[in-house]
Amino acid sequence: MSEIHHAGELAYLDSFGGMLPVTVVSVEEEGSGRIAAGPGQGSLTIRPNVTRGGYQRGEIIAGQKACSVVPRDHHHYRGGHGRINAEYRWQ
Repeated sequence: MSEIHHAGELAYLDSFGGMLPVTVVSVEEEGSGRIAAGPGQGSLTIRPNVTRGGYQRGEIIAGQKACSVVPRDHHHYRGGHGRINAEYRWQ
């Protein structure tokens, strides 16, 4: 069963530059961590907590898929590699 997460929570944006710490500002459309395309992929607005690569701390970024915004407690390091537990939903 998927854990339910809401706006205001801390998360990571799974980006090309690695896991970027963010805060979820709002959830426009609820979505699942397991759905990458089509209905149910969700839409979130986030705010980066650090400046890294093309992301500036504090800027507002809209339209992120739910599978790309990972709640902090669903990202773990094991054996030197990051692992994502995709059993989550944003509502």
